[in-house]
Amino acid sequence: MASAIEVLSPTWVEIEGSEFYLKPLSGIEMMEVTEKVQVNEDGSVFINSSLCKLLIHYGLKGWKNFNDSKGPVVYGSSQAANIDRLPLELIRPLALEILDKSQIGEGDEKK
Repeated sequence: MASAIEVLSPTWVEIEGSEFYLKPLSGIEMMEVTEKVQVNEDGSVFINSSLCKLLIHYGLKGWKNFNDSKGPVVYGSSQAANIDRLPLELIRPLALEILDKSQIGEGDEKK
């Protein structure tokens, strides 16, 4: 009998003094992400800009203590506008955190 994956609940993660609400990716989202993964000659995964954007698009669900020069930045209903507010130095750490939360470890795999 086939088994459904467990509900993937978002969790708060602190990065550079701000908190980000990150959701692990669903199976269908991971399928789309893996199509964009590039593997280096040494076997390590290369995280390019389109992969970062896709991971953040699916995985970022909110933030706290995230400010600009005028004060707190409100997480809005437009994911594209939310992504546009992220500075360069946060994009890769957020993408990697989402990818890490989305991986199924050997002990988590269903047999």
